[in-house]
Amino acid sequence: MSKSALYNQEYETVEVIVYQGMHYPNICRMCETVINAPATVFPPTKAIFCGDDCAAEWFAAQCETITSITDEEGELCIPS
Repeated sequence: MSKSALYNQEYETVEVIVYQGMHYPNICRMCETVINAPATVFPPTKAIFCGDDCAAEWFAAQCETITSITDEEGELCIPS
């Protein structure tokens, strides 16, 4: 991981962490603390976290519990 600076539309410097060609802000997506090292990244969402605990908490907050496995007509829905 390396750090660099990008400029947003208002020309303010924003610190970023560059990892495998992707740019992440240096702020944890969950707790908003400044990330130095180590960090946990979730590339599909471009999310970065200060550690696994924050990553797990954020991921859990994105999930929903399914209480029914039937469709609107009462038929059983089974993923194939």
